[in-house]
Amino acid sequence: MSNGAVAAVIIIRIKRIMAYMRDRGAITPDKAVPAADIPYSEKWYFRRLIKNEVIRIHGSSYYMDENSAQDYLATRHKRAIILLLFILFFFVIAMILSNK
Repeated sequence: MSNGAVAAVIIIRIKRIMAYMRDRGAITPDKAVPAADIPYSEKWYFRRLIKNEVIRIHGSSYYMDENSAQDYLATRHKRAIILLLFILFFFVIAMILSNK
């Protein structure tokens, strides 16, 4: 599997985690759910969500901070756009230099 495909799978899984938390209503501390119930909770990207405070710990359970989740996704989208623009820029430069 290529790096791009792996990244796409991870993004899909992160969105599944977020959808799971929303569907269960686990967006406040009093509605927190155990890690064993959360898909992919044993994976490194789940720990990244905790580190970025998208997923918060409440006792031995977890809930999602909706505002942090939206900020996290917006930041990822901005990074993807910047990366694509960067690649496009160098592609155009390469095309210009190859025609000389």
